[in-house]
Amino acid sequence: MYIPKTEYYELPNKYDKTVVRLLVQSPTRMFVYWQVSDDFVKNFNLHHRAYAEWSPVLKIRNITMNYSYDLPIDPFTTNYYIEVKDPDCEYQVELGRRLKNEFVNIYTSNSAQVPRSSPLPINDYEEVIYRNYIKLDMTDKFTIYSRKNGYFSEAQDYTKLAFSDEIGTSSFGRYDMK
Repeated sequence: MYIPKTEYYELPNKYDKTVVRLLVQSPTRMFVYWQVSDDFVKNFNLHHRAYAEWSPVLKIRNITMNYSYDLPIDPFTTNYYIEVKDPDCEYQVELGRRLKNEFVNIYTSNSAQVPRSSPLPINDYEEVIYRNYIKLDMTDKFTIYSRKNGYFSEAQDYTKLAFSDEIGTSSFGRYDMK
């Protein structure tokens, strides 16, 4: 009997790449995750003061309405949920470090379009183009319904069916209307 070898793969805690990704969760919430490589931290220490002295910040940019604001973050976290107040806008997040009034951008995320928070108004719809669309008349619809529900074994025209004038009786049988 053949017994396959079991293999165990451990996922790394860090991929040592600087990256920031932005994902939309709802019209009022986004999710951002990031990672800063060790090489970036070394280069930062060469060009600026010590990396640990700078406060980590997420700069939330609303591209559609052209404004931004800073969100201070915990230095030991690598992801955040961000509440946004303007749905139906495009957003982008910059991961950076701030010391007093100086901001250093580490990495800029992808841009993400947050969906609208309400249904589309009835007069404000976009034209929908259907391809390979076959328009059915009432006879075709009734025939499909009849076959689906097992009323007829063959296709019949609904105009030739006998319906009773009495309330509560049809060609399908008697039913009570209350």
